Amino acid sequence: MSAKIFLIVHKKSANEEVVKAAVKTVQKEGIDLRVLVPWDQKENLRIIRNALGKGVERIIAGGGDGTINAIVNSLVGEAACGLRRRSVFCRSAQRMILRAAAVCRRMI
Repeated sequence: MSAKIFLIVHKKSANEEVVKAAVKTVQKEGIDLRVLVPWDQKENLRIIRNALGKGVERIIAGGGDGTINAIVNSLVGEAACGLRRRSVFCRSAQRMILRAAAVCRRMI
């Protein structure tokens, strides 16, 4: 079974002890979480495509504004539908990611 939540963490944040502890805590609670560390922005797009193809329920960006921006841009780029629907998708995806980022920041 594939992970239902993908946490995409910036490579600078991936080795921080607080991030590792948070991930372990979440996984111990039985939450299906997969942690991915992209090498560059092109890797972000590959991860997003992979996540969408596997039907993940949530994508969480872990890092700073640049990480959130890269993930949102990758999600928006994958929206293959009309402009009206795309804008709704974009707003929803951005809200979801910003909420998740806020939660991650509170954990740290």
